[in-house]
Amino acid sequence: MPIVPIYQNTTKTDVSYTSGAEPAANLPPAQQEQSVPEDLQQSLADSVKREVRSRGTVSTNFLDQFAASHFRLEQTNVPAAWDYAALRQTALQEETETAYQQQLQKLQDQGNWINKIGSLCLNEQSLQAYLTLQIPAYQTRLEQVGQTEEQARSQAEELRVTTIENHILRSLSGGNWPVAQAVFSAQHESLPEENRRRLAQQIRQTFVVEQGKNLWQQAKRKGHAAQEREEYAMSLIEESDEDLKAGIRQEINRLAQKDLQQNALEQAQLFDQLAQASSENLMALIHSQQVLQATSLKQAFHVAQHIDQEASEAQQEWFVKNYFNPDTDVENSFKRGLCTARDYFRLKAIQKHRQSGQINQNEGWLLRGINTWMHKQGFNEKDIMRASYAVLTGPSDNAQRLNIWKQIKTLLTC
Repeated sequence: MPIVPIYQNTTKTDVSYTSGAEPAANLPPAQQEQSVPEDLQQSLADSVKREVRSRGTVSTNFLDQFAASHFRLEQTNVPAAWDYAALRQTALQEETETAYQQQLQKLQDQGNWINKIGSLCLNEQSLQAYLTLQIPAYQTRLEQVGQTEEQARSQAEELRVTTIENHILRSLSGGNWPVAQAVFSAQHESLPEENRRRLAQQIRQTFVVEQGKNLWQQAKRKGHAAQEREEYAMSLIEESDEDLKAGIRQEINRLAQKDLQQNALEQAQLFDQLAQASSENLMALIHSQQVLQATSLKQAFHVAQHIDQEASEAQQEWFVKNYFNPDTDVENSFKRGLCTARDYFRLKAIQKHRQSGQINQNEGWLLRGINTWMHKQGFNEKDIMRASYAVLTGPSDNAQRLNIWKQIKTLLTC
């Protein structure tokens, strides 16, 4: 049977407890059998319900205040007192657990902060000094909130591992593989085997990327042409590890291809401008550009001198048929008179766009739609070719080309 506290008066709570957090009382049996107001148990129930609706829980302080203001000294062995004692034990247990969880959450926040600060240490020496101070102190705080020595040690070591790993990963994300390597070499025995293997591979990969980038930049500073630049960068590799050497070669090749694609994109944008430029501005664009090498520049200058030539029907038809052909020899075709100067620039632009990795799929769908609709409407091949040429020689923006086709379609259906 639960035992309720003894109260000295009704204005101040004076509660004493025995071990196990149970209230203590030593009233004579005669007093415990005194009558009690019939509504006291219901009053306690109503008060508890109101408190739950208001605050979502019932605290020991609330229950003690109720007991101090409602129970008389002799009312210790009655149903309301038993309810109070049971409720108070439950509330006390919940409060104790809540306080414990709050302490654990606070320690978790402290651990996250230690992890964050540790990952920012400048080098292996500062990281080691920081962990030497923080990890044992963190373990002590875990033990102080009630964890066993083994539990505290395990969590503290887990914090050490994650801090070391995050420091290495942060260094690698910035390309600083030497610091990552130094920390790994000094701390690898603290890491689980699986983490160790993964981090070792990540360090090697970062080294490969950074070394390839470094050698590529050295080659670029020499001012070689693209192919010669790649060959020169390859000749600078000094690694004896064949796996690392192969990785560096692959990275240099990737950077060379990226440069080629970027250069092709810049040339495509220039040719787009040349195709749309007025004859007055054309030469100024050619003279001010920096993306064409000597041979291509000479050819562009030669083509620009014929910019005012209008396309014949045969040239228009040839242009439409060869627009999507990646193998068209545009230089030779212009020389043979198969295309005009503006169409030369347009075809060079589309070829360079493809070399840069940019393929405009919408152009093909639009041209297919033009052919399908005009065939259904009974237009002949000559009309279809003229409409296709008008669309393909307009601005390269998809929306503007679609608008050109809508205008043509409107005119054809008037």
